[in-house]
Amino acid sequence: MSDLTQTATKGTAWNSVASLARIASALLILPILTRLLDPADFGILAVGMPVIMFMMLFNDMGIGPALVRADNPSKTFWSTAFFANLFMGSALTLIVFLTAGYAADAFKLPRAEPILQALAFALILNCFSVVPAAWLLRKFDFRSLALIEIISSVAGIGVAIYAAHQGAGAWALVWQQLTMFALKSTLFWLRARVRISFAFDWHEIKAILPFISNLLGAQVINFFARNSDNFIIARVLGETALGFYAIAYRIMLMPIQFLSWGIASVLLATLSTFKSDRPRVKQACLRVFRIIALITFPTMAGIAALAEPAISVVLGPKMLPAAPILAILAPIGAFQSLSSAQGSMFMTLGRTDILLRYTVLTTITVVIAFIIGTQYGLVGTATAYLIANLLLAVPIFRSLLGLMDGGLRDMWDATGITAINAILMGVLVYLLAERLKFAGATDLEILIYSIPAGGLIFIILLILTDRRAFPELLDLGRKLIA
Repeated sequence: MSDLTQTATKGTAWNSVASLARIASALLILPILTRLLDPADFGILAVGMPVIMFMMLFNDMGIGPALVRADNPSKTFWSTAFFANLFMGSALTLIVFLTAGYAADAFKLPRAEPILQALAFALILNCFSVVPAAWLLRKFDFRSLALIEIISSVAGIGVAIYAAHQGAGAWALVWQQLTMFALKSTLFWLRARVRISFAFDWHEIKAILPFISNLLGAQVINFFARNSDNFIIARVLGETALGFYAIAYRIMLMPIQFLSWGIASVLLATLSTFKSDRPRVKQACLRVFRIIALITFPTMAGIAALAEPAISVVLGPKMLPAAPILAILAPIGAFQSLSSAQGSMFMTLGRTDILLRYTVLTTITVVIAFIIGTQYGLVGTATAYLIANLLLAVPIFRSLLGLMDGGLRDMWDATGITAINAILMGVLVYLLAERLKFAGATDLEILIYSIPAGGLIFIILLILTDRRAFPELLDLGRKLIA
């Protein structure tokens, strides 16, 4: 195994550990919070956090990825990036604080105003983490990045549980976010060794302006695509419906966070080292798609098949309205597990202009889907979102692979058989769960029998249809453990 491959594997392993810790923590905290808080409390945060996360895009301004991708960024560039982020974070904090009332009126949720004002301080806290995080990523210090994520996430969860137990309501979720961002920024600076001087050079920014402007535009538009559902559902269906949707969406994201996002953050750092070798980039990207599919496709199929008993056991009976939404969102998670790595690939190839164009197309399609879907309730909204993802997958993957002299046939060779096996496994697991339910099994018993059965079914299908897949997963596991 080459040094670069070993570094990438170690980076993916550490990122996956951090993601697994976040998911495990979320699985532990969510059942607790759903019993201490109301669905409307989750709905309030689902309104407030998208506003904050949108503003955080301007904290970074695309400079973070530019620092990672740059061949040899100067000391002045590091300082310029830091002060640019600091200025934007301060300005955006003030803007959100002063306009929180207007945003609450737009969502028709008066309770959101003080929540937004408090969350505004996450912007100034987060802007301190951009530069040291980029420095650690350039140094391939994935271990520190992962440990800091774990520590800050666990600390935030502890604060949330304590506050919720004290009757803080939606404010428990606010304190969780503020604690996490404050601790993360502090630990990044304690670990990173980047030195900042009182220097600011506009020419350093101007040199990468085409790259960061297209990237920032894509991020801003993609944000609207990803969060338009919250706005539209809140306006049309109300905060309680939004709470059920937000919970289902959060569960759907967990497998993506575990592997896909971990790989995506490693991709930019590692692929940038040989970004001019297009055949090698293509081979690496297709392997990434294949590995993601082998893990997330069967996971999402299982989630779709067992959504109702899983929601009942993990979150409690009062959250059961989220089950049919989760069953529809799960296939979307399978698509998004692959698309989450696309941004790093476009950035590696220096084609943020194409990324911007397809992000515009995605946003228009998704917003139209949500507007139509909400006329038919939450199930209609999730179904419309699924259809939109199916329509968008082909042109985006064709364009990305075309930059590497590849095509959709390459994508099918990498992921097609896995997708078919996952669908077949999901159908069989659903039939088994229905049979157990008809026989009088409890929801917990259904999960106990169905989850191992699903794993066994998928392994058998891989052995019968794709014999290289199982040894490939075992080899990846050995590398990650090593």
